[in-house]
Amino acid sequence: MSIESSTSDLVLFPGPFLYKKKLQSHDEIKEKLLPWITQRPVESCYDNFNDKSGKFGDYLELHDLFSEIVFDPVASCIESLPFNIPDVDDINLQHIWYNNYKVGESHGPHVHADATFSGVYLLHVGEENDTIFFGAGTSNTAYQNFSYDTKHISEGSVLVFPSDMYHCTEPAQDNRITISFNVTCTFFE
Repeated sequence: MSIESSTSDLVLFPGPFLYKKKLQSHDEIKEKLLPWITQRPVESCYDNFNDKSGKFGDYLELHDLFSEIVFDPVASCIESLPFNIPDVDDINLQHIWYNNYKVGESHGPHVHADATFSGVYLLHVGEENDTIFFGAGTSNTAYQNFSYDTKHISEGSVLVFPSDMYHCTEPAQDNRITISFNVTCTFFE
């Protein structure tokens, strides 16, 4: 896809964005997931990311939650973009995991490689949301001086963003549980 020619000295390309969607059935989802997650032994908020057993994915599938947490928000995000992208042929879930942050735990600036979009579902947030997004991906540190905090985005929301967009969380002041995911999209030619 090409950008229309411009006589201006400055041409803006579609860039990083943050999409949010409040889940209407959040209370029911939380009722199903929170006890399951909190009953699991956790030494650090990252334990589940490397869980090769697939138990979390199996639990989500058993309760038919993939569409609500992942696929519907990603599709809504794509439809809402203020620029044209090719029609999506398929959205494929690459990875899904939960983060169970205890007081003081955080996650420094990072990106999610090898995906099209990433997302964070704010399942249980006992404080203001403290995810911070930066203006560009890995190769452009100048834009990391521009940040957007999400304190106004409440529990029950799913945030969708380009996977190469830097983001981090501040140290938790209370227990915080999120579900994160990466998806790849294939586009019609």
